[in-house]
Amino acid sequence: MEIYLSHKSELRRIAKLKRKSLWYPTSFLPNWQKFLQQLNFNPDPLIAAYFPMPYEADCQDIIEWLYNNSYKVLLPVVSKSKDHLLFNEWKPNSILRKNDYGITEIDNNIFHDPTIIIVPLLAFDKIGNRLGYGEGWYDKTLAYYSTRNSQVVSVGLGYSFQEVDKVPCAKHDVPLQSIITENRLIFCS
Repeated sequence: MEIYLSHKSELRRIAKLKRKSLWYPTSFLPNWQKFLQQLNFNPDPLIAAYFPMPYEADCQDIIEWLYNNSYKVLLPVVSKSKDHLLFNEWKPNSILRKNDYGITEIDNNIFHDPTIIIVPLLAFDKIGNRLGYGEGWYDKTLAYYSTRNSQVVSVGLGYSFQEVDKVPCAKHDVPLQSIITENRLIFCS
């Protein structure tokens, strides 16, 4: 287990440096729209997105497009009383705050269950394994929804250069069903 953790920590360190050096502003919106069309949800899904940390794949244009097209957009909230993320509805006039992790959250206690969760990442492989920041919030959240027999769809958002041959994973890691990059759409399951 120690070798696994040190390998994952080293991959995380390298992935952060690579992302910082190769990051550039781009739009993931065209591939997001293709993804949403292929899923063909009815009724419209509740979509959990995120406001990016520095050098993360930026989904703010996706958030804006979703809102302008009458989708409900949710943002994650880290709850000290829960072992998974909670989600609040975002609107342009929402009161926002930064949590202890520096993540932008909505400042209210009205939570919703998402239909789709857009997941940030440091690295990914073609079968949907994802390397995050090491706190496990998204893995715990995806596991939580799977135990509730919820049909939550998970989609990672990242740059093509973040793809690696294999992301080391453990029992608690939950693979993504899809990944959207600036160049392509990958269905993993």
